[in-house]
Amino acid sequence: MPGQYSSVTVVGPESTRDMALPSGVPVAELLPPLLNRGLAGRDGHAASWELTTVDGTRLHPARSLADAAVRDGDVLHLHDATDAVLPAAVEDVRDSVEDHVESAGHRWRAGTGRLYATIVAAVAVVAAAFVPGADLAVLLTGGLVCLSATVVSWWSADQAPLLSRLSLAAGALWAWRITHLASESIAPDGLVGELLRHTYGAWAAVALMLVSLVGTPLALPFTVGLAVVASIATPVVIAMQFGAPLTATVGIALVLTVFAIGLLPRAAMGLSGLFGVDRDIQAGEEVREPRLAAILARLDAVLTGAILAIATVATTAVLVLVSRGELWPGLLALGAGLALLSRSRVFDQTRHVAPFRVAGTLSLAICAAGWLLAGSVLLPWAPAVAVLAALVYVGLASVPRSTVANASAARIIRVVEILLVAGMIAICGQITGLYAAVGW
Repeated sequence: MPGQYSSVTVVGPESTRDMALPSGVPVAELLPPLLNRGLAGRDGHAASWELTTVDGTRLHPARSLADAAVRDGDVLHLHDATDAVLPAAVEDVRDSVEDHVESAGHRWRAGTGRLYATIVAAVAVVAAAFVPGADLAVLLTGGLVCLSATVVSWWSADQAPLLSRLSLAAGALWAWRITHLASESIAPDGLVGELLRHTYGAWAAVALMLVSLVGTPLALPFTVGLAVVASIATPVVIAMQFGAPLTATVGIALVLTVFAIGLLPRAAMGLSGLFGVDRDIQAGEEVREPRLAAILARLDAVLTGAILAIATVATTAVLVLVSRGELWPGLLALGAGLALLSRSRVFDQTRHVAPFRVAGTLSLAICAAGWLLAGSVLLPWAPAVAVLAALVYVGLASVPRSTVANASAARIIRVVEILLVAGMIAICGQITGLYAAVGW
């Protein structure tokens, strides 16, 4: 250590420097120049830093390099004081394994067993709703399940919200089934009668969710979602009762459903009371955070239920149109799938975007399957086509894009959406026979 300097190598989080540091200056006074030289990166002034030797010995801030016996050629680590420079040594394998298992938090405990039993029971109850049985057995079982679902959802809403949600889902499904069964004698025969019975079932499920909503707010998304489904199904059934063809009715309902996606945010804000709070604040009324938090939770529940319902209805309508095996309904279904993917950009929360992305992807897959099964020459190559499409999709999604590129893509998508809307409306005119009626 000649003179008053020590020639050392300082290793920081961002870079490594060979430096000559004063030997008699306290380490605390050496840290600011080291941080200013960029060794710590962007967050150099956001944490407490210290110097450590390669063997993990911490250099006391009040002591100098000479006091710490730092020699020429030594390596010093500059790091956050809360970080460990060297990993802890393993002294006992058994103790280390036990510590790792405990810290991972994945052990099967009694609570895990109860959760598993709850999920199995919920799956069994839901699956039983689709199992054929005697009318009396179905009615009695359905009534018991509906009553139990309401009571359980009220009782477990705070302590076990998952159990409450599963109970609500099972209750809604069984209310749908028993109403569908009970309305058999009052509904006409054929497809229209079957759709009418399912519409009755949807409204019965809404009624049960309204009763459950009295005891727990967890029933709100179920109520909204089922109400959306029933509200869409009702005019479809009425139109078909008056003689409207299935393809035209479903096509119009699909287009209107896709168009309604853009209205969901404002409708949810109005139903949840957010607009009313805004008016109160503008009028000078004091609004506390708990009230606003409750309204935002209600807004999210309304929006989530409506999104899931619209995504489900749109996917079902696409399946119906593709099953017709005709050109124009198939093109309308394809346009709806693309519209679901593009309109998902209205939202930014994952739980709001994902249902539309999934519905759009399923719709495109249904259209592709219908095209292949219709006798396409590519049917023998269907596995290869599916794999190729998946790889292309992943490749396009993985390409990094800058902010400018994202803005350009958004402008292109907006233009495509306008053309897509115009095309869907034109196809609706063809499906409904409007052009033939005016002599085109």
